[in-house]
Amino acid sequence: MSKNKKNKIKGTSSNDLIIGTDESDHIDAKGGDDIIFALGGDDHIKAGSGNDFIDGGSGDDDINAGKGDNVIYGGAGDDKIKSGSGDDFIDGGEGNDDIDAGKGNDTVFGGAGDD
Repeated sequence: MSKNKKNKIKGTSSNDLIIGTDESDHIDAKGGDDIIFALGGDDHIKAGSGNDFIDGGSGDDDINAGKGDNVIYGGAGDDKIKSGSGDDFIDGGEGNDDIDAGKGNDTVFGGAGDD
């Protein structure tokens, strides 16, 4: 598999458990209250409108958490994390992360690295 190609994983409008791969994944969870474990690779994660739990795992991930009240762990790597209008808990983890906490009443921990 080419390192530039991403595995595409799609959720549903229901509550989903999504487990990625150790490769780079493109995860679109859609609606519902989802649990997402991206694992390794440089992943692109779009969570949707539910109240989600997101673990980016290792790799340089791009995480868009959506509108719900979410729990977001960036994991190891230089992650870009964006939350929406919900009240979120964000932990960037290890690495130099770019965190945009959005409009909600969020709790943010940058973690190790320059955030």
